[in-house]
Amino acid sequence: MPASSSSGGAPVREVLDLRQLIRDSAAFATAGSRSRLELDLEELPLVDVDRGQIHQVLSNLLINASQAMPGGGTIRIGAEPVENEPVLDLSLP
Repeated sequence: MPASSSSGGAPVREVLDLRQLIRDSAAFATAGSRSRLELDLEELPLVDVDRGQIHQVLSNLLINASQAMPGGGTIRIGAEPVENEPVLDLSLP
């Protein structure tokens, strides 16, 4: 995997299937834990993201969730497409 901003470099963006990235990250982060994983991932559009950044965020969240349930439990992840309203940018020049 190329260097990305998660390793300190500039973001390395690529168009990805977000559902597959979620599946892969979730499986990796919960491997060996007592947590059971439930995924409810609707059809999602392709996204232009840094794979390493998204993987790192998902992994951190899932590892924290697993550690919060040392005796085991269920981690549920759901994703569905949403339409965003335009955002008013109030940043100063």
